[in-house]
Amino acid sequence: NTNFIPYDKNNIIAFGLVLDKDKQPIGLKVSLYDVSNPKKVKIKDKVTFMYDEYNSAYSEVLYDCKSLLLDKENRILGFPIIYWIKEKNKPAYYKQFYAVYKLNNELTQLGKISHYEAGKENGSNDIKRGLVINKNLFTVSDRLIMKNNLEDLKLVKKSYLSTA
Repeated sequence: NTNFIPYDKNNIIAFGLVLDKDKQPIGLKVSLYDVSNPKKVKIKDKVTFMYDEYNSAYSEVLYDCKSLLLDKENRILGFPIIYWIKEKNKPAYYKQFYAVYKLNNELTQLGKISHYEAGKENGSNDIKRGLVINKNLFTVSDRLIMKNNLEDLKLVKKSYLSTA
C-alpha cells in the first residue's frame, strides 16, 4: 500500500497496488483495515481494479490524499480512476471515472460518475475533486461541475465552466 488514511480510531483506509508473484503491478486496491488491536490488524474489506478488466489503471489518490473525498458524516469515500483502452489497430487512449463508495464495516459501491461526453475531446473532463454538500455529491473537472444525488448518484444538474 502506498497511502494510508486514518478513518477513525479503529479503522484505516489504504490505497495501493496489487502485485503478482514477480512484484509487478496488476491492479489497484482499496482496503479497509481494523486497527483496534495494533497487534492483530485485520482487513475488513478490499476492492480491486484489476488490469485485466481495465488494461491498466491509476488513481491520484495513490500519492495525493487531496484527490480523495472522505466524508465521515455521510460515510462516503470517492476517488478518481484513470484506465487505458487498447483496441486493435488503434492507438491506446484513456478514460476516467469517479468511484463512489459507502463506508460501513465494508466498502459498498454506490456507483461511478463520469464527466466524459461521447464524440468529444474529453481531456479536460477528468474529475479532479469531489465534495458532499446537503446530501448531494459535487464532482469537479476543468470544464464541468456535476451535482448528483448522494443516495443513488442520479444526475441533478450539470454546469459548464468557461473555456476562455
